[in-house]
Amino acid sequence: MITINSFDDKNEFHKLFQSYLHDLSRYNPNLVLNESGLFDATWIDKDWDLPEFIPLCIEQNHTISGFIILTKEPFSKPGVQYCIQEFFILKGLRKQRIGVTAIEQLFKNYSGSYSMVVIKDNLPAKLFWENTLNRMRIQYIKETYIEEGVDGLSYEFTVL
Repeated sequence: MITINSFDDKNEFHKLFQSYLHDLSRYNPNLVLNESGLFDATWIDKDWDLPEFIPLCIEQNHTISGFIILTKEPFSKPGVQYCIQEFFILKGLRKQRIGVTAIEQLFKNYSGSYSMVVIKDNLPAKLFWENTLNRMRIQYIKETYIEEGVDGLSYEFTVL
């Protein structure tokens, strides 16, 4: 059984976020290890307790499988209710529909307008999102996007 719940343990989240950044560093040359051998994720501590920052834990049979960082304005685009800032499923658990099921639950719990960005070279993420949105019959607008020298694809859509 797949569930999404509030991610209450910030330290546990930080550990999982390091795995995510490691995976993402393959597509983003700006992600480098610091002198402690970690990726910089200090912004999480600053935003963690804000009501517009919604860290969600994805679990399969009560075992952590990944996470979603959902944000609201001012972290989302003006006029857009939610932004999927980050989405991650542990590598060994991918292709088991955990991500699709988690997104279905997310959209049931948080209906409204959405935006998100995917790194253009991250073909698995691009295919996941486009296939998932198409399968759910959610129409989206896709545009090219550049941030800090990294090419991305920006998606906007509404979930009813």
